[in-house]
Amino acid sequence: MFYEYDEKTNRLIIKDWGKLLIADGFDSSLFNKKHQDCPICGAVKGFRAGYIGNDSWRWVCKGCTSSKYESAYEFMCKHYGFTSATQLFKHIYQQTLSNEVAVKKALAAPKRVEENSAERIEKSLRATAFLWGKSRQVRENDPVWKYLNRRVPGLTQIPSDIHYTKAQYWETDSSDRPQHLADYDAMVLRGYSPQGQLVQMHTTYLTEDGQKAPVENVKKTRPGCGFGSYAFRIGMPRDGVLGLSEGIETALAASVLYDMTVWPCHSSSVLQNFEVPDDMKTEIRQIIIFADNDRSKIRDGVRNTGLLAANALAKRLRMQGYRVRIMMTAKVGDFNDHLNNVASVPF
Repeated sequence: MFYEYDEKTNRLIIKDWGKLLIADGFDSSLFNKKHQDCPICGAVKGFRAGYIGNDSWRWVCKGCTSSKYESAYEFMCKHYGFTSATQLFKHIYQQTLSNEVAVKKALAAPKRVEENSAERIEKSLRATAFLWGKSRQVRENDPVWKYLNRRVPGLTQIPSDIHYTKAQYWETDSSDRPQHLADYDAMVLRGYSPQGQLVQMHTTYLTEDGQKAPVENVKKTRPGCGFGSYAFRIGMPRDGVLGLSEGIETALAASVLYDMTVWPCHSSSVLQNFEVPDDMKTEIRQIIIFADNDRSKIRDGVRNTGLLAANALAKRLRMQGYRVRIMMTAKVGDFNDHLNNVASVPF
């Protein structure tokens, strides 16, 4: 049974929230860990959900959760507009568990068995090290060179921390089994934890002529790295100043515009969690955050996810004694959009 009632404490205990959601009427295909439209805010390809570990069901949405993972409890509250546990459990008692057909369907749903989290992280890190080991620095006119020179006007030299490689492209099928679909040229970067450990790898899949590959997810990071704070270190800080951004091309554009080192952090949630590297805490004195000026739909309107993440990070870093400045473009977009707009204006 995916729930039980504790008579001593007079409490309903949910043992498997994923099955509870099926009993509540949600289709299990919604929780296959694939990017899809959010059932709450409608964010296109912005929602993903599924089991993490053996029992923990989590979901994330670039709109509803600002790209942070939340629990099934929070998912149901946001979906139904509940503001308290009392409202939610009243719904579970009176609606979810009273539907015998739906409960039987949930009980019949197969239990997803996941790898041990430590084993999954170790496997991911081994794959990261292997992929980087067979990569090389970017050369003129190779696919990565063509891609970045078209995407980032004024980028005269590709940083040595950005590499080219051949990479396999995998996706899961309808049964959640991994399938190798093709091999592509790719741009890869290493992500490091604050302690200097290699913990993540970014891959952008490309065609031979430097276009984005015709795949569902052109840009990927390694799954299950086990770290919520990391940065793709492109160069070293100069004169005690370090720039931060979400995307790689945003970081490169900001470095072109302001002639400084900028590290991309992959997403708003990882950016918000950024920690100054242990071996640079005395060297770095000022941090400039190049925030995305974006708009994410939420139930009651829109949210500037990039600015919210930048403000949260700035507040924490200032409390640690760093000087922090937030920069954002006047128009919706990021600094790479801004650079391309400036480059396209005739003189």
